[in-house]
Amino acid sequence: MKSKICGLIAVFSLFSCVSVFAEGGAEGGQDPIILYSAGSRNGIPCYWQNTARKNLSIPSGTSGAATDITVGTDGTVYIAGAYRDRNGNTIPCYWRNGVRKDLPIPGGAEDCVPRVIAVGADKTVHIVGTYEEYSIIAEHPDFHVYWQDGGGRISMRDISLHPNPNDHRGAKVHAIAVGTDGTVYIAGGRHSGIGETYNGIPCYWQNGVIKDLSSGTNGGAAAITVGADKTVYIAGYYYDADRNVISCYWQNGVRQNLPMRGSVYAIAVGADRTVYISTQVLMGNRATLWVYNCPWRGDITARPICSLDDGEEIYGQFIVVK
Repeated sequence: MKSKICGLIAVFSLFSCVSVFAEGGAEGGQDPIILYSAGSRNGIPCYWQNTARKNLSIPSGTSGAATDITVGTDGTVYIAGAYRDRNGNTIPCYWRNGVRKDLPIPGGAEDCVPRVIAVGADKTVHIVGTYEEYSIIAEHPDFHVYWQDGGGRISMRDISLHPNPNDHRGAKVHAIAVGTDGTVYIAGGRHSGIGETYNGIPCYWQNGVIKDLSSGTNGGAAAITVGADKTVYIAGYYYDADRNVISCYWQNGVRQNLPMRGSVYAIAVGADRTVYISTQVLMGNRATLWVYNCPWRGDITARPICSLDDGEEIYGQFIVVK
């Protein structure tokens, strides 16, 4: 996997940094989805709508990356990200249809980066990010900050996602979704309490209440969406007994393994309840994106959708089902 941006701006790393280019076909030759990808090109934040790339505005002489992306029901594109100013400070921000808005930073925070973004039916923007406080011992995990932008007013507060907020092994956030009733769902993983380093249990938080997902330990929830009927769909991964990474998804907590290996980026559900999942799979020396239809009928084929050039990286994705 490529990691140029990860090395240049390490704090922008999310679940993994990859170059991506393909997706699965649909019945009848008509593609039912649009794939949005957020990332960077040579230090410039940008996003792709299928194959079309658009750069995002940052101040002259700075560099940055887009870390996550979502699309409202009206087609408005919301993108989270951050940039380094000329003094080396990390500035969190988000873009609404390309217009950037900088976000406030908690007092004493270092490397404050938005990680995930979602928008509610009322058009309130929800963003979760991480930051560090260098006055705290080195073993302390990233702190989590939660921003809301509704009606032009941005609010900010710290949130604690681990059952034991003093556990230095912490929790990881990889995705966020907002239900039609305003319920906020955050997907990721939490430390199992075993071992001194992060040892994740896949889980999600529903309005702050933690819910573990079946898989045992060592795994994570990487993408989440919520149906109109409040069915919760989560894509992620876990390790089997032989330490192989198994990609999977959960529907209301019931796990189904996926027939491939790779990092999951996005999940969506169509009106007919077909589940679409994008995942990065290494093929030779190139990382390839597939979009799978679930359940599988054995007739899925892959075709190129977006071939990225050297220096281009993907950090987050969102699937729109037509």
